[in-house]
Amino acid sequence: MKTPQLILAALLLATPLLYAQETPAKTETKPTPEPFRVTINLKTTEKGKVTGQKSYMLTATTDKSVLNSQLRDTNRDPYTTSDTGGQFTYSDTGTNVDISNFKTVTNLVCLNLRISTTGAVDSGLMAKPSLPMVPIYRTRQFTIAPTLPIGKLVTVYSAVDAVNDIKMEVQVMVQPLDAK
Repeated sequence: MKTPQLILAALLLATPLLYAQETPAKTETKPTPEPFRVTINLKTTEKGKVTGQKSYMLTATTDKSVLNSQLRDTNRDPYTTSDTGGQFTYSDTGTNVDISNFKTVTNLVCLNLRISTTGAVDSGLMAKPSLPMVPIYRTRQFTIAPTLPIGKLVTVYSAVDAVNDIKMEVQVMVQPLDAK
């Protein structure tokens, strides 16, 4: 009589071990988002002469948990506000670059690119230093949503101001971060 009770007790004690033998359900692993290097070239020409040229490099990824790429390249330029030259105020000039909605599709990259540039313009009054001057600023803002091939430099924006004969050009190249 003790043998069936021992077998029953052994089965009850072994039940949790039998459940432990089940294979766990497979979980899908998502591929790690690949980081990219985004090179942005800004070039300004006036009457055929290059007056400004800058190149910026940012990183971007398709990972939504990573914040958008941003770059702020600004200066605080002083200018006089009085005839005596003793009082100054400052104005912010420079370039802001924002990259958002970065996506890859096979060998192509889609992104939103927002560029803002501000700089002082020579108004022709610089020859009269006795006058208090408030500088004149030129601000350009671009929002571009190009689809780019990976590894190729592409002109994504080019425009000419017919009045002043000023040409602005934006070139972008996207490469994997580990590319040379």
